[in-house]
Amino acid sequence: MDAARGQLHTAIKLWFEGGDPVAIHSLASAAHEIVHSLYRKKGLKGLVFDTPYVVPERQQKWASSLKKPFNFFKHGRNEPSDPVWNAVMMMACCKGLTNMGVPVAGEWLALTYWLFFTNPGVFGANQRLLQFAQIQALQQLAAKGREIYFREFMAGYRAGTINFRDNRLGMGSETSPRDIP
Repeated sequence: MDAARGQLHTAIKLWFEGGDPVAIHSLASAAHEIVHSLYRKKGLKGLVFDTPYVVPERQQKWASSLKKPFNFFKHGRNEPSDPVWNAVMMMACCKGLTNMGVPVAGEWLALTYWLFFTNPGVFGANQRLLQFAQIQALQQLAAKGREIYFREFMAGYRAGTINFRDNRLGMGSETSPRDIP
């Protein structure tokens, strides 16, 4: 589990810093391979390869398309696909580790909120969530760009000015909103 966490944290950091997509994908895929294996051993399902959001008759094709870039980087076979899969793999790792009871890391939260703010068409705009000043502050931070967002998010997280209590966002000395879903 520690290997997967280390690979995931490094992949997220490189991704935010605009690092080499091949290195990011290799790290994210290796982390996902470990997380997926441990997840299944615990009897859990529903990460990326076996997501319930893909109809059963398309699961095989879905899984093959996800593995295509990793296999290309590892064996030089087939063409890699869209680098958006890096974020998909990293998010799946975050979800899997969290579902297995691993304490949430700042890097995971930074990635989750970044993807939420920069992909409203995918995640939808949760107006209820966006009403909180703390969330609005993170959204404004995301507008500064990926690298600045990550650096400032992690600095705030480590300093305790960005903190998450009971999976609810609170910043500074403000009270954590209790009705965030």
